[in-house]
Amino acid sequence: MAGIDRVKEQILEKADIAEIVSQYVHLQPKSGRLFGLCPFHKEKTPSFTVNPERGFFHCFGCGKGGNVIDFVMEMETLTYAEARRVLAERLGIPIPKTLGPKRQHEDVDRYQVMELAANFYAKRLQTAPKALEYLHSRGLNKEDIQRFGLGYAPPEWDTLYQALKQRGVPETVQVELGLVIPRKEHAGCLDRFRGRILFPIRNTLGRVIAFGGRTLDPKEPAKYLNSNDTPLFNKSKVLYLLDQAKESVKERGAVLVEGYMDAISLHRHGFKQTVATLGTALTKDHLAILRRYTKSFTLLYDGDEAGIRAAMRGVELFMQSSLAARVVLLPSGLDPDDFVKAQGADALQELLDSALDGFDFYMRQIVKRHDPATTQGKLEIVEAMLPLLASVKEAFIRADYIRQLALRVGSSVPQLEASVQKKLAASTPVAPPAAKTTVTMVKTNQPADPMAAVKETLVRLLAYHHGLITPEDQRSRPRIDLFTGEQLTAWLPAQLRELNEQSAVDRILEKILLCQDNAPAASPAARMEMLFPELEERRRFIAILEAEPLPRTEDDLRRMHQRLMQEIQQEIIQRQQQKIIQNGGQNPLQALQAVNELLLSSRREKEPGLIRGESDEKEP
Repeated sequence: MAGIDRVKEQILEKADIAEIVSQYVHLQPKSGRLFGLCPFHKEKTPSFTVNPERGFFHCFGCGKGGNVIDFVMEMETLTYAEARRVLAERLGIPIPKTLGPKRQHEDVDRYQVMELAANFYAKRLQTAPKALEYLHSRGLNKEDIQRFGLGYAPPEWDTLYQALKQRGVPETVQVELGLVIPRKEHAGCLDRFRGRILFPIRNTLGRVIAFGGRTLDPKEPAKYLNSNDTPLFNKSKVLYLLDQAKESVKERGAVLVEGYMDAISLHRHGFKQTVATLGTALTKDHLAILRRYTKSFTLLYDGDEAGIRAAMRGVELFMQSSLAARVVLLPSGLDPDDFVKAQGADALQELLDSALDGFDFYMRQIVKRHDPATTQGKLEIVEAMLPLLASVKEAFIRADYIRQLALRVGSSVPQLEASVQKKLAASTPVAPPAAKTTVTMVKTNQPADPMAAVKETLVRLLAYHHGLITPEDQRSRPRIDLFTGEQLTAWLPAQLRELNEQSAVDRILEKILLCQDNAPAASPAARMEMLFPELEERRRFIAILEAEPLPRTEDDLRRMHQRLMQEIQQEIIQRQQQKIIQNGGQNPLQALQAVNELLLSSRREKEPGLIRGESDEKEP
């Protein structure tokens, strides 16, 4: 049996989830909870809630939910271990050291290993005259080198491999992190990076997760080399310098470039909202990360043919993601680094201020390739623009773009709209004809659980009984015991076995019935984590709690409990009746007598402990 994670327990006890979430989401109080626009999906009406009392978040729109560790994992695209470590450090919770020569592969802190590698490369740079000379020629001083953590991989075969080995880092971990490559014919490994200036690549929390290396050898075919994909790194999901840029991105919007030196140079000249892709085109994952910080995006690319193609692909991706981007193309032959050095920060700011709307830029590039004065040219322009127009999900935005294109080519808006609709219809997959319903198909279709609503109410009442939730008006009063010990240990388990449909709610009920031994002194968030260690099940539990508030008064809580227990008992009796009738076979009279006996016994004898305290209300 796995040991208790004391660090996780302390995080859930100490962390103020509202304070942490508010760094990403503007929250406003309402009915004892905090509401804001969900950071995980696009919405106009707030459906994202944070419950500080219970220590969890939940979105009614996309269904995401969980505790503070879950939130940091989702927001920063982190592993569980990293989110746990980040929060522990923030809260001053010590984490046992795991790096050492006697530790096993699974125990090694990967981020600590990457930091060791970054420090190794940084020290080697100080004794590499050619590398320092190159960086100085690019305008970087000592402070810049330290600020961006630049380093140098020596040309020898295995210097990093041996250095990490001496620090107790297993060979398997070094290979897993992409730092070394196993030798083909001999034991040991070779360093992945040799004779290159290295740019540490960090995640949004500033942790080193990979490296990018620039060669100093002009004969080397690969000018730049990135780390391979690892458990910590996927180049399609990481943006260079976002860890340093994110606060400026929130204030000024994001400027996207394509190279390490371009991003560094713009940061040095005051454009701290700059981030760069890592030798790959923009991806939807990049945009999903950026949209957490801003809704303003500017693509700043070289003005050559490659830069134009990259900008057009970027515009397509933004529009497919229902985002708007602007585009700046630099004079041909200049990249952002060259331009800002030659023309200065003010000149670059003027270009950024006059950036073209993405759709307008895209349309201009298409028009340049065809002749809008001829019928054939107009046709070619419209054909080239149709896929982009069809990718726009919002009809009113698409209508505005159609008007712009119609004006440019001299076409009528209705005709162009009809062409777009035709394109949309052609791109929409047609559902296959429904198969004929057979008796077998009807039998295999499982009906909805008729007791689902009752079970969800039972979940909420059990959560209250065990101190996982508290109605807003009762926070200053002692919690009442709704259920007797006999109900929790005998009656309810027996009845729920009869009503079990093997659903998610049934599995939740099975676990919450065991809650009385679940560390009652812990916080609600910590107890939820122990009850439901699987994230999806925890989200389902939170969704049930958030779906409907509990009554605010003690009397109303008791009445709800009484009605609920009666509904469960009535459902059990009805099911027993049905079984008796179905099993009556050739003797329906005997079955009817059995039903009568069942009804009489249910009236004569109330289930022991069914309702805690008789109701004072009399039947009319």
